[in-house]
Amino acid sequence: MHDKLHACYFCRKLVTNICRHYVTIHKREARVQEILAVDDCRLRADEIDRLRLVGDYHHNLHVLSEKTGQLIVVRRPTANSNLGGADFLPCQFCLGFFYRNELWRHCSGCKFRDGAANSFCIKNALLLVTPPVYSAGHVSNELRHVLAVMSDDKVSRVAKNDLLILTYGASLASNKPSSRFRRVSGRMRTLAKLLIRLRMNTSQYDADLMYFIKPDKFDDVVTAVQQEAEHEAGTSSSSVTLGCPSVALKMGSRIRQCALLVVNWALRDRSVVLERDASTFARLYDCQWHLKMSSVAPKTKLLPAVENGNLDALRGRNSDDIDFAHIPDVDYSSEADDIDHSADVAATECDEQQPVVTDVAGSCEFEAATASASETVAQSCSDVKAAAQSSKHKSEVLSSVSHENRLKTGSSSAIRSRRRNPKRRWSHEEKRAVLTNLGTYIRDGTVPGKSPCMRAIRDSGEVLSSRDWRQVKYTVKNMLSSAKRQNLHGVSDNLGGLVA
Repeated sequence: MHDKLHACYFCRKLVTNICRHYVTIHKREARVQEILAVDDCRLRADEIDRLRLVGDYHHNLHVLSEKTGQLIVVRRPTANSNLGGADFLPCQFCLGFFYRNELWRHCSGCKFRDGAANSFCIKNALLLVTPPVYSAGHVSNELRHVLAVMSDDKVSRVAKNDLLILTYGASLASNKPSSRFRRVSGRMRTLAKLLIRLRMNTSQYDADLMYFIKPDKFDDVVTAVQQEAEHEAGTSSSSVTLGCPSVALKMGSRIRQCALLVVNWALRDRSVVLERDASTFARLYDCQWHLKMSSVAPKTKLLPAVENGNLDALRGRNSDDIDFAHIPDVDYSSEADDIDHSADVAATECDEQQPVVTDVAGSCEFEAATASASETVAQSCSDVKAAAQSSKHKSEVLSSVSHENRLKTGSSSAIRSRRRNPKRRWSHEEKRAVLTNLGTYIRDGTVPGKSPCMRAIRDSGEVLSSRDWRQVKYTVKNMLSSAKRQNLHGVSDNLGGLVA
């Protein structure tokens, strides 16, 4: 659009043709000269777009901090839309402002995306607009309450004197209820413990956390996190393990968020070197952290929970709320030997007695089916020996027995998977209870969240007591989808049709 204004990165002037403005007015700037020196016209256009978006990003930060002015967004909303400044957030790759409900769609196909994951695009965008804390004496009221509930020890003193940790705490505490302040305090203390470990390893006792958000310090950060998580190197008979895998997962995600805060800090201060170092550190994290830490942590404690039957206690819970220390370890040596031995005997030999195959998942039906299959193999092997003395079809009989064994085992697995999640049709009373308790959401055409669904189950008495809140949520979603397919213009007038 020719009437759309863009902010200049150098003089902050609003112009319509930003490319011509850079070439004519700021042609002596080093960054403009680097762009003009690019031979490929497509790459040159991309770099101009990047510079244009960075200028708009600085303008939008000024508007948000002063709470006056107009945001420059990539896709302007319609004239009748009632949207404010809080409804738009920047992309973590190109820094362009988009409507927050459509930000995930842009991040998945952004042309400046460097291969990083965009699973937390909203959280990363909020970190890019968080105002940094430039002094420990000037903090927000929310952060002041967080520091008040923090224990007074060496770790808390480090957290209270590091500006990056204070900025991280301020971003978490903003618009949060007081009941969440203790959790924010715990996350700040986690970063303080990591900083203490980094200072001890590098003998930089006065360094702050921002000093280690550099590509050449990435290995030092990995080593410090491994030490905090009680990393044990693998041997010829055992793999790499972590004594506290949850510590590695938590520290990793929080140091990645701190890297984005440093990018935000650098963009505000127009520090090209600091921005490059923080962005490179974030890219190193996206490429190597999973191989060094995240892939090792879940295998250390989650697999014993599955094998001991404790998976139900972990399902649906946040990783920050799981105490991995109380999950007992499992001795795999004896079970692994039995499984390997039974597999070899069943596949190659029929002379020896077949052992019973153990099922680590603990399913009684599958154990019974496998035991009967093993008895069938043993009996069939004895029949094969007798038949081999009088005929020449020993291999054919063995293949038929093996095929029958696979059919029996496969059918039992299919039956077990079907019985695990049985489906039950919704009765007329259940649908009527959903409409009675969640009619407001249905009339508005919105899908309710967890809290309204749990409240509807509680208010319905015994009607919805056997239903999960997710089932109630998706039932409302299916009702709305069915109404749209039938072109029902007034959902509130057709609630009876949705029940029938």
